[in-house]
Amino acid sequence: MPKHIRARIATDAGEERLVRKLASSRHGPADVIRRAQMVVASWEGKTTQDIALELDCHPQTVRERVSRFNERGIEGLQDAPGRGRKVRLSEQERSTIVSLIGQARRGSWCVRAMENYTWRMSRVRRTGHWMP
Repeated sequence: MPKHIRARIATDAGEERLVRKLASSRHGPADVIRRAQMVVASWEGKTTQDIALELDCHPQTVRERVSRFNERGIEGLQDAPGRGRKVRLSEQERSTIVSLIGQARRGSWCVRAMENYTWRMSRVRRTGHWMP
C-alpha cells in the first residue's frame, strides 16, 4: 500500500499566504502553480489519491512534490536546478547574431552571414581564433 504523505504546516503566515496565492494564481509558471495546489489540497486534508485525481496526475507525483515542499519549503515548489536544455550560445555570441541581423538588408545576405558566423563560431571553439 502506498505511503500517505501530508504537507507540513506552514512555518509562518507569510509562507501560507504565498503558497495559497500561488495555488490560486492564473499567471506564472504552470508547474509552480500546480505544486502549490498540491500543497494546499494536502493542507485541506485530502489524500494523495484524491489530489492526484483532482489534478489529473499520478499519486506518486503528488507524494514527491509534497515531500519536496516539506524538505525545502517555498523553494521546493520551484524547478530543480539543471533541468531543461543547456544554453548553446554565450551572451556575446547572441549579441553578435542580433547585430548581424540588424545590419541585414534585403536578399540572402543575412543567411550567408549567419552561415559564416556559425562556421566561425565553431572554429573559434575548436582553435581559439577567428582566422583560418
